[in-house]
Amino acid sequence: MNDAQLTEQIKARSGLSDADLVQRVEQKKNELHGLLSHTGALHILANEFGIQAKEIYTRKSTIAELVPGMRGFELEGAIVRIYPAKSFEKNGRKGSVGSFLLQDTSGRVRVVLWDEKTTLLSTMHDGDTVMLQSMRLQQRPDGELELHSQPSSRITLSKSSVPCMFLSQVGQAATASVYGTIVAVHDLRFFEQCPQCRKRLQNQGQWVCPVHGPQSPHYGYLLSLVIDDGTATMRVILFAQQADILLGMNSQGVLALRDNPTGLPDIRKQLLGKDVALRCNVQKNDLFSRVELHATAVSVPTADDVLQMLEQMA
Repeated sequence: MNDAQLTEQIKARSGLSDADLVQRVEQKKNELHGLLSHTGALHILANEFGIQAKEIYTRKSTIAELVPGMRGFELEGAIVRIYPAKSFEKNGRKGSVGSFLLQDTSGRVRVVLWDEKTTLLSTMHDGDTVMLQSMRLQQRPDGELELHSQPSSRITLSKSSVPCMFLSQVGQAATASVYGTIVAVHDLRFFEQCPQCRKRLQNQGQWVCPVHGPQSPHYGYLLSLVIDDGTATMRVILFAQQADILLGMNSQGVLALRDNPTGLPDIRKQLLGKDVALRCNVQKNDLFSRVELHATAVSVPTADDVLQMLEQMA
């Protein structure tokens, strides 16, 4: 851990301001007549505030290396899905919680952010890189591991640059920005989810979540379509938020189509032939041996947008 990271640890644990911390460091150095380095003074202060050596010295790990009880690790990966923050009140305490899925070359893990840390979610996008430090590792009842933020956690976000590509070029990419014309629109698919954790519910005579037991289902949905950019055609999946944007509807309006689908033919006609610009995760569908795009951002491009994208792809 470098001096800046150690400084943040001490501030989080002690509540000292920047000015107070500088003063305490200089005081430690003066006590040893200038024989103590700045880093050495920080380490002494860390010890005084109960920060143990295993919290100071961290090692970089992969998701596959995480085991219950593990502490003192750093983890870096790419965001592959974001779950917006929600407010709650429990036992007289108000707070907020949200999460995102983190992926590295070894696997995926859910990262749960609490209270003030949830403000970071609004600045994140799929494909962004995140470095996590001082996270709490927690095992769920189903055995899956999660990372939970705590006041001392450090979350460093690096914005990704998603390349613009023709559809014929995206096969080996992880993320891509693409442009195309909608040439086919499939029906909306609705599915039952747990209202607490958003896992798919199982029909066992009643709807049951594998974690939270019997539940009254929350309905998620996705829209699948096919786009063509002149070099290839490709299937695109748009989950709730991106489907809302493309359809020009809110979630209540889309969910109303589950019980009354009579408006779907008109929606399909409106979408066919429409030009779209998409930022996507590239996914391999092993069942059908094909590449698909999972949209993380969608917009209707202007002529200038199209020209700019074509220039980048030239």
